[in-house]
Formats: sequence, structure tokens, C-alpha cells
Amino acid sequence: MLYLIKLYQQYLSPYKGFRCAHAVLNKRDSCSVAVSKIIARRGFLRGYQDIKKQFLRCAMASQHLEDSKRKDKQPRKKDNPYYCCLDMPVVDCCISMGGDGNG
Repeated sequence: MLYLIKLYQQYLSPYKGFRCAHAVLNKRDSCSVAVSKIIARRGFLRGYQDIKKQFLRCAMASQHLEDSKRKDKQPRKKDNPYYCCLDMPVVDCCISMGGDGNG
């Protein structure tokens, strides 16, 4: 297993176009490094549950990073001339901008 992970790290990982989400978010080892350590310490079968947990942490980190990207794509208030509409109901926004609230 360790040999296969080394092959992955050397020949696939550098060319896949993205980094391990767990490593990016937590500034720690990538999953391949973490799993290698688990296998070296406990073996594959005894470390299987820890390996599953590592990949679950990576999936959760990936989801967190994706959610953060979506939030970053929302218009910032100061860049949006209708910024009040982002925080209040449409009727209140239209009234505060001089409209009558009827569209």
C-alpha cells in the first residue's frame, strides 16, 4: 500500500490540478501523507478506521472550501448600488431607495 501511495504522490498528484482540501484548509499533511503515516504506524487493516476518518475530514474540508467560494462570489455591499436590498425585504428596500414598494 505504501508503494502505491508513493507512486500516486510522484506520478499523479503533481499533475491533477488541485491540492488536498484537508491540507489547504488546515495547513497540515495531505491525505496521502496522513494515510501513509497511519499505514506505517498501524498497518492497513488495523488503521482502516483511521484512514476512513482522514478521508471524511478531507471531504468535510472540501465542502467547507466550496461553501467559502460561493460566499465570496456574492456581490459585496459597497460594489452594489442596490446594497440595501441584500439585507432587507424588497418592499423595505424599494421604500428606502425612494420607491413606493410596489415594484
